[in-house]
Amino acid sequence: MKHVEPLQGNSFLASISRKFIDWLSKETWTTQELVDWLLGYEFPPIGDDDEPYILILQAIEVGKNGKRILKDELAKRMAELINKKPDVKGFSRHKIMNDKLLYNLLLLAACIKRSRILARPLSNMRIRGKLSKRNYLAISLSWRLDDAISHQYE
Repeated sequence: MKHVEPLQGNSFLASISRKFIDWLSKETWTTQELVDWLLGYEFPPIGDDDEPYILILQAIEVGKNGKRILKDELAKRMAELINKKPDVKGFSRHKIMNDKLLYNLLLLAACIKRSRILARPLSNMRIRGKLSKRNYLAISLSWRLDDAISHQYE
């Protein structure tokens, strides 16, 4: 990935930006690392107000060209995770954490809009049909998936 400067300064968001961009810049990584980001494990304890996908979006707000590069790399990693079928086999022993992972993954996919990378994996998730009765924060994960797919084409 081309070098992108993270947000500058000593703020909480700047430190997250540096850490997240460093991770996105690594040539070798694991899907478990992405799972940890999506579950919020890589963030300092800040309370329960913001879901991890919001913090990730804020961390990649680094300017027009840099943001495009970061979103492309993030989308590639998300597609790899989706292709490992987190909707079928969870990455945690606890159902609520698997639902939180999917919720954050789907909302992040909707927000970054990378159809050439994410449309097919998201459509395959829809075809598998494993989200119809699953919820997170009383929100249907099936609806979140529909949103993620439709946002790819906006």
